[in-house]
Amino acid sequence: MASSDGEPAFDIPPALPDGPFERHHVYYLETIVFRVEDTLFRVPRRGFELESPVFASMFSLPPGNHRPEGQDDNSPIVLQGIKKKDFQSLLELMYPMGPNLPVSAHEDLVSVLHLSTMWEFAKIRGYVIKIMDGPMDAVERVILAKKERVSAWLLTGYKNLVGGPEILTLDRIRKLDWETIAKLLAIQHRLLVRGQITVPCRPGCNRGSRRFSAPVNQGPGAEAMLEEEFQNELHHIREEEDAKGWKVRLPPVEDQAIREEQFQEVMTPRYADDDDDD
Repeated sequence: MASSDGEPAFDIPPALPDGPFERHHVYYLETIVFRVEDTLFRVPRRGFELESPVFASMFSLPPGNHRPEGQDDNSPIVLQGIKKKDFQSLLELMYPMGPNLPVSAHEDLVSVLHLSTMWEFAKIRGYVIKIMDGPMDAVERVILAKKERVSAWLLTGYKNLVGGPEILTLDRIRKLDWETIAKLLAIQHRLLVRGQITVPCRPGCNRGSRRFSAPVNQGPGAEAMLEEEFQNELHHIREEEDAKGWKVRLPPVEDQAIREEQFQEVMTPRYADDDDDD
């Protein structure tokens, strides 16, 4: 648009009102300050308030006669017992910054799983479980399942342990509690006697006993035995998952057990099973 003398003309925007202005119900973000170890973090409050019942309850408490915590650097919310590296990993998933991918290292994912379980971030917890639901050492899977309340991991971990590819040894499962160890050893023995699983023989064994098996395959399988032996533990975890909305859809137990066995075959030294005659 040009003026009568050929000079360009610009529309003058109307003057802005003096206010007060309406705050957008979503994109007017309050921030909150946390102190973790020796570091301050200032982040949007909304993610903590909407996604975590624990923080939502904390923020709803009346401040009393003191200045509300988290308003500035002088009065942060102190998160005792939390490592700043772990908290940063959680924030990287909640508030991604820049072109870098979110947390992907196994150690960092374990930390995020722990914090998201403790603070009941259901969506983040489910996301991390799906990311981690690949090849993983069966003992670590069981330990994480017990600690972070993941029933599907607990069952697949148990199933992979009793189903091979190696005979269970105390050295391998010593990190588990003794009650669990006793049950797993008993179940594997029953499966071996019934011929429902086969396990390669270690070096030095007799050729005729290379595989532990029986000619008749009968009785309940590994999953049914595990469900029966660990029914109370599985029931309590599943009950908690239902109550807190933590149910996560994962691949079938059979598919996961196969993937874990393939992983274990790579990670565990294999013993030769040479059938050639001397």
